[in-house]
Amino acid sequence: MKLHDYILWTDRTAKYPDHPEFRQARGLEQDVIAPSLYASMGFQSEVGEVLGKLKKIIRDDTAKPVFCPEKAFNDEEVYEVNLDKHADAILDELGDVAWYVARLMLEVHRRADTKVSLDGFYASAFEMADGPQNSFELLQRVSSEDMRQFSQRMSMIANPSMIGANRREWRGLFAHFWPVLVHFAKVFSGRPVTLAQLLQRNVDKLESRLVRNVIGGSGDTR
Repeated sequence: MKLHDYILWTDRTAKYPDHPEFRQARGLEQDVIAPSLYASMGFQSEVGEVLGKLKKIIRDDTAKPVFCPEKAFNDEEVYEVNLDKHADAILDELGDVAWYVARLMLEVHRRADTKVSLDGFYASAFEMADGPQNSFELLQRVSSEDMRQFSQRMSMIANPSMIGANRREWRGLFAHFWPVLVHFAKVFSGRPVTLAQLLQRNVDKLESRLVRNVIGGSGDTR
């Protein structure tokens, strides 16, 4: 699935302020919270879910520190874990991260007061997201630096103060976000996953919930 198609698809499963059915169901005449802020909050919570799963893998899955000469100078901790055992759960969470960023991209575009199409508005983001991705050796290892880098790179978008950023700043962040997401999907799952596969995985999960009327609520396996 292409990023452009995925972004537009997210409207099917968006159930939050600024959607008429949300307000009507609650008897609201106006938004209770800005949609872009809601999406940012959701994004932050999903990033936390990813880090939480990694933390539990290290804590509970008999992860053992291993020596990596290339990282020893930095006193970096590297954990050898059975990533494949947890890959599906990690990829599902990263798919949810993608969903909220897609919503942010839509909200920023819709409020940009521009006649430029979504394709034109995010031309550089689509080019980087759908282009060839860097390849590297996939290892059953997760380092403390991997987790620090993930948290730091995600915080560039997760920062609520960025809601007030201008559209040029947003477009720059979005352009670099998708290759970064794919990189960490590979690192944390140990699989050669592509962006198209990650997005399609999220579509399949949420379409299933939509059919079963469980988009709302809690629980990873609902």
